[in-house]
Amino acid sequence: MKRFRIAVIPGDGIGTEIIAQSLKVIDTLNKKYNSGIETTIFPYSAEYYLQTGVSLPDEFAKELEKNYDAALIGTFGDPRIPDMKHAKEIILGLRSKLNLFLNIQTVKLYEEWLCPLKNIQSDDVDFVIFKENREGFYTNSGGFLKKGTDEEVAIQSSVYTYKGIRRFINEAFKFSQKMGRKKICLVDKSNMLSYTHDLWERVISQVANEFPDIKTSHLYIDTAAVHIIQNPSKFDVVLTTSICGDILSNIGIFLQGGNGLAFSCDINTDVLVVFRILQGSAVKHAGHNTANPMGAIFAVQKMLQYLGLSNEAKVLEQSIINAFKNHWVTMDLGGIIGTEEVGDYIVSFIEEQV
Repeated sequence: MKRFRIAVIPGDGIGTEIIAQSLKVIDTLNKKYNSGIETTIFPYSAEYYLQTGVSLPDEFAKELEKNYDAALIGTFGDPRIPDMKHAKEIILGLRSKLNLFLNIQTVKLYEEWLCPLKNIQSDDVDFVIFKENREGFYTNSGGFLKKGTDEEVAIQSSVYTYKGIRRFINEAFKFSQKMGRKKICLVDKSNMLSYTHDLWERVISQVANEFPDIKTSHLYIDTAAVHIIQNPSKFDVVLTTSICGDILSNIGIFLQGGNGLAFSCDINTDVLVVFRILQGSAVKHAGHNTANPMGAIFAVQKMLQYLGLSNEAKVLEQSIINAFKNHWVTMDLGGIIGTEEVGDYIVSFIEEQV
């Protein structure tokens, strides 16, 4: 039997509680289907940083690459560390050291009542956002002149390379093809960022010629933001830059039901996938059994697909759909159910399957 090794970092605040529910689900799948998933929990968090002065050990990325098939990461943020130094060094550090250049966020509405907009059907919201993870403003190129004076100047540069964009766009097209998606919309701000985003448009034109079965289109970020809210059904795949992707990511989270359902995948196709929960750490709510664990459970469902455990992924998705249909949800979604109880419901559904 094949074994899959998963590194788990619960993180801060509610991260421990919601990740605990996803681990409970994994244990249930292992017992029922002999899935072969082995999890190892790592302590990297605000508490670990405050005790040791280390956010993430230098050797951890190499350990991940060598010994693990995927990673599951919880929430980060703690008022005791106002500059979020530990969170940046963990999240951005892994992106840098593992060269996780591709971010994928699935945006899907499972039940109409989850969407805060009127007249939106569940079939209207089903698209994927591919966001470039390593270049652009994420290169942290810039600085200050005469800082702290009336003549201060701040400079932040966006840096893109042909190789970086080409690699990202090519992989995004490949993933889209595997997913059976036929339309890709490039979203940028090339009417204002006339150098970097012009390069994006030229590269996507080249790559698109190699995928004649996929139709491409283009929108500026301000127009795309409006269109996604007004008519989300027109979108199949959105391919975009880091800065534009952050904006569209939040709109997607809004459409599908909120932060408690959100996760994304950071990918290096030659190394591994990091599945990350997108909701905040909500430190003041930690320990009250009120946090929504569905984002963490959704992340496990997508991880099962990535590992090739399609039957387990299908059963878990059915359990989530069943929970939504029965309004078995936490308070952020208008329910009265606690974190633990949501996890127990998912586990019970899995156990009852033939």
